[in-house]
Amino acid sequence: MNDLFFAPMGNLLLASNYNLLDWYRGQLGFQGLKQFWTFRGGIITFKVTSIIMGLSIYARLIAIIYLLLAKYKKSNRSESDSSQKEIK
Repeated sequence: MNDLFFAPMGNLLLASNYNLLDWYRGQLGFQGLKQFWTFRGGIITFKVTSIIMGLSIYARLIAIIYLLLAKYKKSNRSESDSSQKEIK
């Protein structure tokens, strides 16, 4: 989640002067098609807009929630299986 904490940590530790409201608007996709930077990955190059930044953050958040729920359900199933074996 470096995207979300770079500016606040820069303000705190490096004496940077980021406007946090604008920073978070851009990072969370609320500035639409405003370009932040250009990704250059070898032969792949594309403009990174606020929407792309927001979607990448929301996709990671959904993946983390899904994995945590799957782990929680799996641990509950194994606990219920072991308690049923004890009852028999």
